[in-house]
Amino acid sequence: MALITCPECNKQISDQAKSCPHCGYRLPKAKKMLSPHKKNTLIAVIVGVLLVFASFAGYFFFSPYTVKWCCYHHISDATCTEPKTCSRCGKTWGISLGHNWQTATCTEPKTCTVCGTTEGSANGHDWSPATCTLAQRCKVCGHRGEPSLGHDVKDYICTRCGISVVSESDVPNILDIISATYTMNYLGGIDQYMTFVNKSSTKTINYITVEIDFKNAVGDVLRDDISGKQTTSLEFTGPLSPGKTSSETYWRTCFYNSTFSGTIGIREIEIKYSDGTTLVLDEDVAYYAVKSWR
Repeated sequence: MALITCPECNKQISDQAKSCPHCGYRLPKAKKMLSPHKKNTLIAVIVGVLLVFASFAGYFFFSPYTVKWCCYHHISDATCTEPKTCSRCGKTWGISLGHNWQTATCTEPKTCTVCGTTEGSANGHDWSPATCTLAQRCKVCGHRGEPSLGHDVKDYICTRCGISVVSESDVPNILDIISATYTMNYLGGIDQYMTFVNKSSTKTINYITVEIDFKNAVGDVLRDDISGKQTTSLEFTGPLSPGKTSSETYWRTCFYNSTFSGTIGIREIEIKYSDGTTLVLDEDVAYYAVKSWR
């Protein structure tokens, strides 16, 4: 117990007295001051309580169970394989979109045009084989493969495809037409005459077919007054041995047109040999078969 001064009469009184025994002044209750040790203990208790509360609050608000029921959703769009989904809680809505498949091609597998997912493998090319003049090509997509083979020529004929491969300079070594004359009667009927020389040194000719046209004075191709055709086929029958010359062959009234000027054109010459091969001189080179026209 200690003595204190009464604030009213300034006399000494006990610090435990509720009022001054001298003047009756009612003393206010004294504030109890915590000791430093008690103060630190109290602070530690308060901090501990707050930490425990924070732990329970965090578990409640951030646990999967709480988020599921209390989530402020962040929804991602549906994809080919997943429905609309909250990226926070995992809740879903509806169904996935499904793939938008693009059919497999020769070089690409079946592919989703949205997400790029692939399924299976590419179909592969369906090749048409290369020929003498055409490259290998896919029948489906048109892609080119191996280049064309080129002709394998023997005696002016490709052994692979059978096409005649003849240049202007080759013609004199194959056939000569040493005469090509005509006569015309008063009705416009034309008799055509030709003489052939087999210039081959090894092959016998069985047949020669010459397709010709007849022209007027200005070079226009005429039509036959009877058949209406613009071309006439003249056929020579052999055999004509290698290096031999035929007798003059004529075709009576092979064409009718009174405006014929005496000029003929050779469209094509087909030569059939005794070995079974056939050689064709097209319009570009057949002209050079007539010796006098070279």
